[in-house]
Amino acid sequence: MDRPWLKFYEPGVPHHIQYPDVPLGRLLDHAVRDFPEREAIIFHGRKTTYRELGEEVAKAASGLAQKGLKEGQRMAIMLPNCPQYVVVYYAILKIGGIVVNVNPMYWRENSNSS
Repeated sequence: MDRPWLKFYEPGVPHHIQYPDVPLGRLLDHAVRDFPEREAIIFHGRKTTYRELGEEVAKAASGLAQKGLKEGQRMAIMLPNCPQYVVVYYAILKIGGIVVNVNPMYWRENSNSS
């Protein structure tokens, strides 16, 4: 398979990696368990640890489930790249939902091009 982008990789960056055979949402659970006090997110100088992120994701997942989100259902997230996006993204995965990404920054930048 031709992969022309590989020539732009910095030296030492592997061309192949082994992905763990677990759902993406479970990887956050593992990070919360294994690295609770490490920084998961740094956004505008505010740091959030994996423990804090895990707690926020659990609260959001509970709220979404109470509102009726069920496993296998789609849910759109219309947020820019921010900590709240990360929380809602993993909350949907925790329930077993399917994330539909809608970045309002992209929409706004391109809405005048028609």
